[in-house]
Amino acid sequence: MINHAPGARDYPFSGWLLQRDIGKKWTLGGEVFYHGPEGMGTPSPRPTTMVDLGGYYYFRNPGFQLLFAYGHSVAGQTENYAYLGFYWTWGPKSKTGK
Repeated sequence: MINHAPGARDYPFSGWLLQRDIGKKWTLGGEVFYHGPEGMGTPSPRPTTMVDLGGYYYFRNPGFQLLFAYGHSVAGQTENYAYLGFYWTWGPKSKTGK
């Protein structure tokens, strides 16, 4: 990742995702990813490897969805996060109806 913020530095970021549709309303997945040290004075001055689980629920496909995730470090700097949000798109449909 290229990071131009003061006190930060460029660092590697990579990951692997496995996801699966469960019926017409659910998509669930898991991810393993790594990020290098972001630099001193940043939230992540040391590298870490994380595992997270999450997915989304389709209220109306594809216009309105509930997104969720939780992740925690398994190696390196201790980190965790959680996410819950709504994803809503609108606007004219394409000529093909997709």
